[in-house]
Amino acid sequence: MKRGIIIGIVVVLLFVAGFVLDTLYVSGAFKKIEPHFAGTCKSIGGVVGTESITIAPDGRHALASADDRRSALAGHPVPGAIWAYDLSGETPLTNLTPDATDEFHPHGIGLWVSPSGEGRLFVINHRDEGRKPPGEGRQTIEIYDWKPDAITHLQTLSDPLVITPNAVIPTGPESFYVSNDHGPNGFLRNFDDFLALPRANVIYYDGKHFQVAVSGIALANGVNLSADGKQFYLASTLGQELLTYDRDPVSGALANRRVLPLGTAPDNIERAADGTLWIGAHPQLLKLLAYAGNPASPAPAQVLKVTPGTDGGGKIEEIYLGAGQELGAASGGAVSGERLLIATVFDDHFLDCTMK
Repeated sequence: MKRGIIIGIVVVLLFVAGFVLDTLYVSGAFKKIEPHFAGTCKSIGGVVGTESITIAPDGRHALASADDRRSALAGHPVPGAIWAYDLSGETPLTNLTPDATDEFHPHGIGLWVSPSGEGRLFVINHRDEGRKPPGEGRQTIEIYDWKPDAITHLQTLSDPLVITPNAVIPTGPESFYVSNDHGPNGFLRNFDDFLALPRANVIYYDGKHFQVAVSGIALANGVNLSADGKQFYLASTLGQELLTYDRDPVSGALANRRVLPLGTAPDNIERAADGTLWIGAHPQLLKLLAYAGNPASPAPAQVLKVTPGTDGGGKIEEIYLGAGQELGAASGGAVSGERLLIATVFDDHFLDCTMK
């Protein structure tokens, strides 16, 4: 009997050791970071935690969602902001929400611009950031009228289906998709990250009703659309995949899921004018977690370029990789011509790069 107990203990220990090693491998703990970038970058300071950056179709005006997440994690949240950045350099970095209260904590943003130039900015707002655990506070989507030098608040939306919103992509002046990066139930949510449980989903709002568009995702993150609106792109951070779905532009329904393994943990997705997808990514997730609590322990920054294929696959190119000294924890890359703006989860600056 003692022998059986010993064998059982050994089996359990081997299982735990295997699980730990697998987790370390998947999280990138053994990856070798060899920084490279064919171009030059300058640091744009004065703004903290520019988690999401997008560029308007004119290729000149960029918008950034910023929030000091470390202050929120410490229980001392400060108001976030939406910033405007002119790529021509004619106007300085401008805070478009100077009167924001401590209930404004923007996360993902998405810009819709009509052929006539009418603009709408969609902003995920974690209203109770730093005061309640993720998923338990008030979550809203704020809609603004957008002009290159100003935004005007139009509407606030919320729904029980929107529980842990991360990224948003509009499909019109009132409709959009929003990703929930974790599943429901606060207790089980604690295991989503450690076990890579596929409990996250994407919600579609058609202008009147919220509904689940897709589910079964291991941390649903960045979202975007093809230029014709017939393809929907979704980043699965813990699955380390880019998911592509066929989209019905009329109903918004998503079907025929295809998977492109990325070998890294993707964050936000931006689409360039040529249809390529630019994805901020985290090659070493454990370092990202450490970086959240310790600024002196930088997390690598990575930007991928994906040229989508007709079958849901695509060509993957690593455009930027840094060890974290220039910028830590890159959450996105937005492109206009040879310019590449790299967003960050925590840092007090973002990068404005020129690619060769």
